[in-house]
Amino acid sequence: MPNSIYRSMARFRCSVFGPTLLLLRVFTYMSCEDSPCQPAFTSDSFNFKVERTHLQKGRILGKVSFSDCGGPQRALFLSEDSRFKVDPDGTVSLKRAVILYDGHKSFSLHAWSSKGEKVTATVTVTHELRQSHHKHQREEDSITPEQPKSTPALPVLVFPKSSKGLRRRKRDWIIPPINFPENDRGPFPKYMVQFRSISDKEVQLQYSITGPGADQPPVGLFTIDRTTGVLYVTQPLDRETTDKYRLFAHAVAVGHGIAEDPMEILLNVIDQNDNSPEFTQDPFLGSVPEASPKGFEFMKVTAIDKDEPGSVNSDIRYKLVSQDPQKPSMNMFFLNPLTGGIQLNSDGLDREHFPKYTLIIEAADMEGHGLSSTCKAIITIIEGNNGGFFKVSTGPSKREGIITTAKALDFEEKSQHILSITVQSGAGVPNLTATVIVHVEDVNEAPVFSPAELMVVKPQSITDDSDLILYTATDPDTGRKQAIRYTTSSDPAGWLNVNNETGLIKLKSPMDRESPFVKDGKYKALIQAIDDDEVPRTGTGTLVIEL
Repeated sequence: MPNSIYRSMARFRCSVFGPTLLLLRVFTYMSCEDSPCQPAFTSDSFNFKVERTHLQKGRILGKVSFSDCGGPQRALFLSEDSRFKVDPDGTVSLKRAVILYDGHKSFSLHAWSSKGEKVTATVTVTHELRQSHHKHQREEDSITPEQPKSTPALPVLVFPKSSKGLRRRKRDWIIPPINFPENDRGPFPKYMVQFRSISDKEVQLQYSITGPGADQPPVGLFTIDRTTGVLYVTQPLDRETTDKYRLFAHAVAVGHGIAEDPMEILLNVIDQNDNSPEFTQDPFLGSVPEASPKGFEFMKVTAIDKDEPGSVNSDIRYKLVSQDPQKPSMNMFFLNPLTGGIQLNSDGLDREHFPKYTLIIEAADMEGHGLSSTCKAIITIIEGNNGGFFKVSTGPSKREGIITTAKALDFEEKSQHILSITVQSGAGVPNLTATVIVHVEDVNEAPVFSPAELMVVKPQSITDDSDLILYTATDPDTGRKQAIRYTTSSDPAGWLNVNNETGLIKLKSPMDRESPFVKDGKYKALIQAIDDDEVPRTGTGTLVIEL
């Protein structure tokens, strides 16, 4: 309508003037005060469809539209779900990653008009598989689903079919373990395996997963698409933290309550060489008597690797990188590449001229060809009797030198002592020097608990056969191959059960904080570790349970 006519008619509110045609046009383009315009969303609900259940941060889902009665079309929006962001132009996107566990997610969206009026609509995000006619045909021919072109074909684990209506038993079939490498770079979530049921053509099934990493800590590490049965891992795995997961897959017929027997699966985390060897100390300190013979091993360096024990990823080799000073020979020492033992490799040790040597030592995994680290070994040259372990005195006839111990010797600390003994014959006669090598014999020592007193806090409501704590001892007899067995020497209330081989302590019967054996809320038990030497030795540790 021309602006002049509009202005003219507006002055007369809705009165009838002029030709009838003009009156009709007025009612067509104008509304009376009885029917004012109301700001509103263009729909009470908006539905956005996505092709996957795991949605990444920043994903744009779609756009909502809002009418403000001819005013600005940009509005202030607020989502009741903080994971979803709505821009002033109505664009809906994700502020954080979202997983559609039920296949859909709904939330309320509020908008405010330019006059401050609040309007609400519902936004729903729905997971909908994209399938073609060819894919439907393939699914009818086989239970193996087609994967996206960028995803390799998934292995499929099928719930076995019961025979003659009898309930299946776990031992009736073997489920192969799932192997997945640690430190996988994704993108995440990443496909792992798919679970299917033979009954999926007859009824609608809903899949779920339980166990550590699923519904138990760390919760959400593994998720499953409830409709397709595809199992996902949501972040990189770390074998050094957890090397295997035991999960249970479930399939339930929707609306029938009939479930397949849970399928137990084992997920092995495959080791990658992601840990460099670590020296147990840096620097290593050692000493060598200057009268030591060539080939004498006087110290050892050690390194550990956190990768899988017994694999090439943790197979360490040692190498001597440098020696300072390189005098009187640049090869004064030899390093055993397998054991890390350092031996004297050349004659000519001279404490007066070269009192200290610094060695740079490398440890590399993969048999010396993988990841590596270095440390220092500082060696001092001594005249003998380092530490004051021995005394030398002259015999009654003045012709004997009697060597006695001044301190207790420890085989595990040092199995051999080399002493330089000097004989002073008298004026005008040169002193004579002899080398005495003392071999320390190994004797059996009792196992040692660390710590000597171990405290744990547990609720008195924990059930029978629950794990309490692993309490173990070490055998200081490093030169002996001895096994240790564990037992309780004092368990006043008879609550505990100790595994003889591992030292794992479990609850045998319910604990009661009001028991007379509980003092100040604490229950004490004594645990023994006994070695299997011909003459066994026993070590004792104290377990304190705070209820």
